[in-house]
Amino acid sequence: MFNLLPLLLLIPSVAVAQSAALHGDVGNAYARDGTLLYREQHITWRQDGQTQRVVIYRCPDGAAFARKRLRATADPATPDFSLLDGAIGQRIEVRRHDGGIALSYRSRRDADTHTAQLPLPRHAIIDAGFNDYVLEHWDSLLGGATRHVAFLLPSRREWMNFSVRRVDKDEAARAGAAVFRLQLGSWFGFMLPHVDVRYSLDDRRLLDYRGPSNLSNARGDNPWVNIEFPADQAQATLSAQALAAAAQAPLDGRCSLH
Repeated sequence: MFNLLPLLLLIPSVAVAQSAALHGDVGNAYARDGTLLYREQHITWRQDGQTQRVVIYRCPDGAAFARKRLRATADPATPDFSLLDGAIGQRIEVRRHDGGIALSYRSRRDADTHTAQLPLPRHAIIDAGFNDYVLEHWDSLLGGATRHVAFLLPSRREWMNFSVRRVDKDEAARAGAAVFRLQLGSWFGFMLPHVDVRYSLDDRRLLDYRGPSNLSNARGDNPWVNIEFPADQAQATLSAQALAAAAQAPLDGRCSLH
C-alpha cells in the first residue's frame, strides 16, 4: 500500500485557511425525473501555489454522506484526490507517484481493496480535472476541434481513450452557452454513457453536468445525474470555519441514491 499521508493532509490549518481565499459553489444533482438526489458543496482555495478543493456530498435533508478532497499537481487535469462514501463504504485514492500514479479502490465496505501503479499517459484526465482540461483547451474546443484524452477509470484501474468535443445546438449558443462532450473514443462509444458539461460563454463558468455520477448506488452502478450549479448559490468568500465543518462532518447521511 502506498503512503496516503499527502492525501490525508489536504485540509490546511486554521491559520492557513484564514489567510487563504476560500470560495464556495453548490451543485444540485437531479435524477432524470427531476428528483433531487443530493447536493455537492465545493470549497476551493490555494495553498503553496496549488489549487485545493473539498467536496462534501449531502442528502436533500442536509446530512453529509460522502467527501472528496482534491489537490492540483503540476498538471491541473491530473489532481491527487480521495473519495469516501460513508453510506456504502466506497473509497478511492489516487496520487501522482514516481512519474505515474498510485491508485487504491474499494467498491464498498465489505469488498477487497485493490491497488495499482499506472503510468501517466499524455493528455491525461483524472476526475474533476476534466473541468481544468476544458478551460485549458477552451479556444481549441470552442472552435470545433476534437481532442483525444486518456481518462482514468478507478474501478477498472486503467486509463481508457476518450474524445472531447463541442456538441451544443444553436439554441445553446444563442443562450450564451457552450456544451462539451466527453465520450469513449472507440467506434461504439456513441452507444455508451457520455458526459456533457455546459459552460457560460461570458465567464466560462460551469453551468451544469449531465452524465454518470461519480458516486455509486447500492447495486454498484453510477446513476445518471443532471448537476446544476446555480450562480446565486456560489459564494465568493467563505470562512475557515466553513471549511473545517465540511472537512469534519460525519458521513452518516442516507439518501435515495443508495
